[in-house]
Amino acid sequence: MVKLYDGGVYLVNGREIVTDPAALPGKCGRNVTKEEAEQGTIAYGILKAHNKSGDMQNLRMRFDSLTSHDITYVGIIQTARASGMKKFPMPYVLTNCHNSLCAVGGTINEDDHQFALSAAHKYGGIYVPPNMAVIHSYNREMMSGCGRMILGSDSHTRYGALGTMAVGEGGGELAKQLVGRTYDMAYPGVVAIYLTGKPNPGVGPHDVALALVAATYANGYVKNKVMEFVGPGVANLSADYRNGIDVMTTETTCWSSIWQTDNVTKEYFAQHNRPEAYKELKPADVAYYDGCIELDLSTVECMIALPMHPSYAYPIRELKANAKEILQAAEDQANKQLGGKVHMDLVGKICPDGRIYVEQGVVAGGQAGGGLRGLPYGLAQGDVRLEDDLRLAAGGVDRQRGLGKLGRRIHLVTGGLSRLCRRQERKEQAAGKKGPQKFVFQAFHVISPFFPMAKGLTAYIIRSASEWQFCCGIAAITPHYIYIIT
Repeated sequence: MVKLYDGGVYLVNGREIVTDPAALPGKCGRNVTKEEAEQGTIAYGILKAHNKSGDMQNLRMRFDSLTSHDITYVGIIQTARASGMKKFPMPYVLTNCHNSLCAVGGTINEDDHQFALSAAHKYGGIYVPPNMAVIHSYNREMMSGCGRMILGSDSHTRYGALGTMAVGEGGGELAKQLVGRTYDMAYPGVVAIYLTGKPNPGVGPHDVALALVAATYANGYVKNKVMEFVGPGVANLSADYRNGIDVMTTETTCWSSIWQTDNVTKEYFAQHNRPEAYKELKPADVAYYDGCIELDLSTVECMIALPMHPSYAYPIRELKANAKEILQAAEDQANKQLGGKVHMDLVGKICPDGRIYVEQGVVAGGQAGGGLRGLPYGLAQGDVRLEDDLRLAAGGVDRQRGLGKLGRRIHLVTGGLSRLCRRQERKEQAAGKKGPQKFVFQAFHVISPFFPMAKGLTAYIIRSASEWQFCCGIAAITPHYIYIIT
């Protein structure tokens, strides 16, 4: 599934991997030195364009733009102000998506948001209001561009799939950029991620990412290097699929990432009304890489990551077949890392029949930035939680069978809507009403200021298996219901 080459390789015409330099003349019709071929990577060209030192072995770089969210921007801006900053010397995106009102359910971070807004007014930054966009979605859509570099104070700052070398760093490096200093480092190694094949149906970008993380994290194969995605398999991936893989490259310990670009990338920028941000990026006819990972996308299976790091990843098929052995090893490793402060029980999740009991599944919006497909507008992303796929909390109903052909007509929701329903339920019970509790909200106010009303919304609180079956019957004839599982 994943092959790691022991040493450096040459990539000829973006298609053929050559390990023996003596074979190059026969492949490309000329002699090519290693030093010349090192300059043939995509990464080399971008780094050279941003290097101010004149010495490619000792880089002194300035970035095209910066980005921070509301956990980190206060300290960065205050440090830069104390160091003499008078204005932002480059575009600086300040998003409010990590400590937003939606995330914490209160107003404790409003002072930070006001600070960022005032800083944007004073120094010329780009202020993204709370609940408008997640940091990485905004930067992909608005700030990325082929050949650009972005420095962010979030570890998952990765926009390589859009031809942008992005780096997640500590706040000090952003403060240095704000006061006119450079990002200083030795020239990094560049590792080719050579993709072939096409993912099978049901295999998502996170599965591919976990396969890469599992193959590289422990051995440090790409540590502090650039992962350069090339090969014929890239063309078989949509822009969102590439982004989904790319954002997880952080977990491999690589420094940054970059992908070859094509018509898929071009279409992405056109759809976001920024066609000028596109240009073709690809390796030279001969490019030398310090290492190579060959990945056949058609061999990637659905994966699962176990505590305490994404590199503890296995194909779900393998976990199911060897649950006791794998979970015992993961449990031992986790408890060793926890140092006895907390005891983690994973083996106890194995049912008598050998199946694995899952308590719940959580959909988090950190990287995706969009709501769930089928979710009515007006429900904030942080307001959504799916119960587990193996059982239903209410009466132990098998959710897979219960849903049947209903598909996305049923949504399990908690948060503000759930609290409002439960409050109304108590009123109904006090009035002596029984059975499935049905509430119709003609004008239900939710957190997001951009979709403030969800009109005609109907919700149920379900307490038993029979009530679940009752609601399934209704959902079979109308698609406009939301069910609150408590």
